[in-house]
Amino acid sequence: MKNSILTIFLGFNLCLVSGQAYKEKFKQQVCDCMDASTQPVKAEFLFQNCFQKILPKYVAQIDAEIDRGATENEYIQGQKIRLKLIEDFRIELIQSCDTYFTILDDAKKVKIKEDFTEGDSLKLEKMNQAVALQPHAMNYLARGTMLLHYGRLDEAESDIKKSIEMNAFVMQAQLLLALVQENQGQYKEAITTYDTILKTLPSQDLKILREIVVRKSKR
Repeated sequence: MKNSILTIFLGFNLCLVSGQAYKEKFKQQVCDCMDASTQPVKAEFLFQNCFQKILPKYVAQIDAEIDRGATENEYIQGQKIRLKLIEDFRIELIQSCDTYFTILDDAKKVKIKEDFTEGDSLKLEKMNQAVALQPHAMNYLARGTMLLHYGRLDEAESDIKKSIEMNAFVMQAQLLLALVQENQGQYKEAITTYDTILKTLPSQDLKILREIVVRKSKR
């Protein structure tokens, strides 16, 4: 009896290792495909193209995970496994694939104005007047956004936090705060801000933004 239990246990663990092994190889080949790309393309398009290109090599291993005795349709099960792989790879490749990480990070970088012109000064003056006249959450957020693009990060952070204090449910303000914190090198704070947002909005895209900061925090 003990030998039978041990055999079942070992067999189960071997299946887990085998399943994990194919996923790691699959993921690495997707990364290699993206590394080999020479065309400028958005990260998501590049990932999808490479995932679909490599997928046929692993159809047998994927379909082996389908529970043939389950009540759920086998096709639906197979689609769920594929979708889970896509979701997992989109996050995990940020840590392991330099090309993917770099394209994602470059796409979200804030464009800071290098020259503060007289026109910019007038725009900021008008925004200051708007905040003075109507000091509500959206005006603080608008000025914070403007200050961010002028590279005045500390002032931007102050205005955005004020906006959140006045209306904590302004998701845009929380996202902007995470971006400011990231640009300040405050990675731990930015991760915490993303975690707060994800409690309300568990979006895959937000998880990707968070994971980019996690990788930066390890430098």
